[in-house]
Amino acid sequence: MSGTGGGLTRSVTATLTIREKDFKIVSSLETITVEQGDNASIQVNVEKIGDFNAPVSLTISGVPSDVEAKFTVASGVPSFSSTLNLNIPLSTPEGAYTLTIEGASGERIHSVKVTLNVKKKPFTLTITPEVEGAKVKVSGILTPPIQPAKITLQYHSHTEEGEEGETIIHEVNVNSDGSFSDEFYPKTLGEWYVKAIFKDNKGNIVAASDIKYFTIEKTFINELTLLAINKPLLLILPLIAVIAAAIVGIKIIKKKKH
Repeated sequence: MSGTGGGLTRSVTATLTIREKDFKIVSSLETITVEQGDNASIQVNVEKIGDFNAPVSLTISGVPSDVEAKFTVASGVPSFSSTLNLNIPLSTPEGAYTLTIEGASGERIHSVKVTLNVKKKPFTLTITPEVEGAKVKVSGILTPPIQPAKITLQYHSHTEEGEEGETIIHEVNVNSDGSFSDEFYPKTLGEWYVKAIFKDNKGNIVAASDIKYFTIEKTFINELTLLAINKPLLLILPLIAVIAAAIVGIKIIKKKKH
């Protein structure tokens, strides 16, 4: 600044500081890799610049359609931190996705990009069938374990002539250690096989076991056991007939005595 008077000029220098009022978005990660069926989290910091004190709202875009994404803190006055939690279903296609984390306050909008890499989870299924008389037991392991999860067990029988026989479908829950089990009494004896299948939430097959064969021997005891379980009336009716005949016989004897 300067001033003039009486033929003299004087000046002085002053510094004018204009403080910026704004905010910025900072992500803890630039790239994150997750397997299907897992969860992931990204820390997001909203930092103020200068004396900025207006609320900032956070949003996320670019997320695959079946992925659930939520901020622990969706809005606030900077500076504040929020965690972006991602739930990646088994059905999420493999690939790289560009996520855009955006912060908005009025007309001020800032964003940061994060690359989400989704990889296929390598599941394996193993099963072991056991036969105890006429009862079939199947135990198995899903590796790595995941919950909640269900295993579909497909049982199929064959006739002695090699023709298609009975088909039974059971669904069982997977325990926290990946184990599962099933047991049942089939309606027919002879040759059977079983196969285990694990599907994602959209019905796509994620893993399948090898086919395992087993035989339920055609013995009198096994046939009687299955008859008692599947058709109990066929065993009860003869007993009823015997009892009825005995009652009739007793009545006849009493009449003869009289």
